[in-house]
Amino acid sequence: MTEYTKASKWPVLDENGIHVGDIIRQHGSTLWCLQRKGMDRPFKRNIRSLEQAKALAMAYPQVWGGANFDLRRSLIRTCVWCVILASLFALFLPL
Repeated sequence: MTEYTKASKWPVLDENGIHVGDIIRQHGSTLWCLQRKGMDRPFKRNIRSLEQAKALAMAYPQVWGGANFDLRRSLIRTCVWCVILASLFALFLPL
């Protein structure tokens, strides 16, 4: 069922009541997107209903706060991939 509402922009507030972004209806469609305050482009698009968009907004509060990048996890994954690639090169390079 397609949802039609008069509002095309819903504010997203954090637990302190501070505006952190918006749920916006995409232009020319019935799809919704999530946009963090201060960003030029949405970080999630093509959400089918307003309820799904609200559920996603509530499920990932770290994204709204800008804390979705974990440097430690990124470095660990990079090191693991470097070790894997180095071992593959060591196996297939002739001595």
